[in-house]
Amino acid sequence: MVKLRIAPLKGHEAFPKVFKKSRKFTGKDAVLFVQFGSPDTIEIGEDSFKTVFVGVTIRKKTARKAVIRNRVKRLLRVAFQNVLKEIFEEYSQAESQFPFKAFIAVWQSAPEHPKQLRLEHVEPVIRQLITQAQLRAPEYFSQDRRGSQPSP
Repeated sequence: MVKLRIAPLKGHEAFPKVFKKSRKFTGKDAVLFVQFGSPDTIEIGEDSFKTVFVGVTIRKKTARKAVIRNRVKRLLRVAFQNVLKEIFEEYSQAESQFPFKAFIAVWQSAPEHPKQLRLEHVEPVIRQLITQAQLRAPEYFSQDRRGSQPSP
């Protein structure tokens, strides 16, 4: 059985690598960078796991207090887990290839107080951005990946 594993995007080289190879999707409160491709597969016993990397960030200029930045990052991670697991199940039931390799979410707004931001606010934003990326995934995979541009 194939399961989804969501791993953190770590390291100084990891973020620029994903930024360089990704597509940008902009929403009301966030920007999502998506690297398309087949996720890495890891075999553990009888199970195999597809690994998707997720990085989240918020600028210090956006939220001056670390408490707010940390809350935003926690909520973003939970939102990614919820949304990606639902989407992965849809792809598994349809027996089609999961098109995402890595995500970076940049949150662009901050409340005055940390408790003013809740998962009910963050999750729909992430869901909308991932849905935009899903719509672009077939276009990405239909292109010739050897550097040539698709014909208009």
